[in-house]
Amino acid sequence: MPMPTKMVTDSRYGEELPLHDAIVRFSDDGIPEVEVSWVHQHGDVCRLIDVRNLDSHTGALGHVAGAELIPVSALEQLVQAWPLDEPIILFCKDGQLAAEAVQMLLDMGYTRVASMHGGMDAWHQQGYPVSYDC
Repeated sequence: MPMPTKMVTDSRYGEELPLHDAIVRFSDDGIPEVEVSWVHQHGDVCRLIDVRNLDSHTGALGHVAGAELIPVSALEQLVQAWPLDEPIILFCKDGQLAAEAVQMLLDMGYTRVASMHGGMDAWHQQGYPVSYDC
């Protein structure tokens, strides 16, 4: 599976985060983010995680097709079996909850994580397709 190749240095962690060159940015809080357009085009090279609850995942906004539902409350325990360098994109309704989850994963040592900027709200604004099944 092809991987994003651009390296972006995050001085808070003293290491480089392999992320897509044209799309990655850091939020005001220093959280790595990717644009919804990148997720739409390249989501198959990353593990997509919806950190909302089941009602939100299958509710009015739906979710990105192929995304795994792992509520933020269960994320810390479930990710422990994953490689620390696995590319992971997290999303929620508007990006706030996903940003908290990204910070948690960075603190746990994961090096290739980012939030989908704007969450499902931004996904809908772009008119991208959604899924409602779980």
